[in-house]
Amino acid sequence: MINEIKKILESANSHPFLFVGSGFSHRYLDTDDWKGLVSRFAKQAKPDVEFAFEWYRNEVSQTNRGMDQDLPVITEQIEKDYARLFLASESFRPLREKYEALILDGISPLKIGVADFLTELNTRFFTPRHSEEISAIGHARKNVAGIITTNFDQFLEHLFPDHIPYVGQNQLLFNQSYGVGEIYKIHGCVSEPASLILTRYDYDIYRSRNAYLSAKLMTIFLEHPIIFLGYSLTDTNIRMIFNDIARCLTGDQLATLSQRLIFVQRAKEGRPEGIRLNRDSFDSGVIESTGVVLSDFSKLFKGIAALKSSYSPKILRKLKKDVYELVLSTSPKERIRVVHIDEATEMDKLEVVIGVGLTGQLSGQGYAGLEVIDLIKDLIYEESTLDARQVVEYVLPKLGRQISNNLPVFKYVSQVGEEGLEPSFATYIADVRKKGIEWWITNSMRKSRNGKPAITNFKHLCSLHDCSTVKGVQQVLQDIAFIPEQNIDLREVREFLVKVWERFDPIRNKSEQTLTTNFRKAIRIYDWLCYGHKKTPEAPKGKEAN
Repeated sequence: MINEIKKILESANSHPFLFVGSGFSHRYLDTDDWKGLVSRFAKQAKPDVEFAFEWYRNEVSQTNRGMDQDLPVITEQIEKDYARLFLASESFRPLREKYEALILDGISPLKIGVADFLTELNTRFFTPRHSEEISAIGHARKNVAGIITTNFDQFLEHLFPDHIPYVGQNQLLFNQSYGVGEIYKIHGCVSEPASLILTRYDYDIYRSRNAYLSAKLMTIFLEHPIIFLGYSLTDTNIRMIFNDIARCLTGDQLATLSQRLIFVQRAKEGRPEGIRLNRDSFDSGVIESTGVVLSDFSKLFKGIAALKSSYSPKILRKLKKDVYELVLSTSPKERIRVVHIDEATEMDKLEVVIGVGLTGQLSGQGYAGLEVIDLIKDLIYEESTLDARQVVEYVLPKLGRQISNNLPVFKYVSQVGEEGLEPSFATYIADVRKKGIEWWITNSMRKSRNGKPAITNFKHLCSLHDCSTVKGVQQVLQDIAFIPEQNIDLREVREFLVKVWERFDPIRNKSEQTLTTNFRKAIRIYDWLCYGHKKTPEAPKGKEAN
């Protein structure tokens, strides 16, 4: 299935957008679906009514409407009752004190309550279900051009930290977007409670302003394959968007669109995986799409990860942003450099024809903006998108001063040599080459292992600790240095580092300082083991991780 998915995506000649619904968060975080969320707040609005959701639905239900159409109307009724309790009941006092400024700004109490509830679930980001699928998402994100979602939570921002979120129609309308490396939260976000689309009134306003959003989505739909996760073609929101887009397209354009639509659904128990053709009727005609049925969604993300990629969405977005600003600038002379191309130049072999933001002799000015996380990702995901000389000349000196040379350096030095290297890094490299892996073992670490059996290999080390806990992970990261160097499987170490990176975000999340410290140390050990023994590095030994 991985190869089949890859072939479908390759046929579009551009990287995919994900269109993500509530089923995505439900699968990985066990959160409520739309009906479940409304039911939860119906009970808070009518605490004395046993079947509160059913009571509200009975009040508003019409025989010619389905559940999807009923929910915004039900929520509108809930909003009134919830607000009365929120603003007066003693049980809501903590929320009133917490969100006093929003209340005084006239933000709906129901929106405040929903945003607060979903924000409290952020702790689940670090212990998601289906961890193998989450790990596969980490490998795939460099090939995800962008994301469109109706979800309110910030799980996607957690999984795709380099993608820039745009909240609601207003940000898309009034802020410059570049169509790549972005997350479009078209129904709002918990970070801005006022932006949430909950009630019938919210939907009416949303639809009245929908022309720009539809134009934006139509451009994306015609330029990229769109992978729908957590939706079906019967979803009201999807049908509304498709109807708006279909009205503006010719028959040929609809045919092109059909080739780019991919709906991913979970295989029911006992049912086979497979790929099929869907045909669905809309106001303006029939739209075909590809249906992918999977029991294991990691196959989808591995298919995405297998796509060829010259640049990550983060870099592409920066390039588009710089070109846009260059065109608008009244004094671009310091921002552009002409590189000679003559008749002997093989144009089909040129990977970059325009350089953006280059000064001096292509001095790597843009590389000065790289951070520690960029070097770590380049190392453990084996992206190899960074120019080693630029890293050595511009990035390591800047970051080394900030964090006492606590960086992966051997990957880059092994490619360009040590000439001109800052003295502090040269000393570090010399010390590590002299002592080997022993360089990372402190006296306190030796004492902690006194009387304990030797660690034979990485699997043995992992078996000694509960890797489902922070404490267990911390210990594994620390004790890698005690494994005999010749017994270390670099593939296993890399896979473990990737899982820790994606589960705990240990560099940006400083709540577990020991974890952050031990992760940094393990990164440097891995860097040494992979690249410290040779001038021209090879890929880590062992079978490549999927």
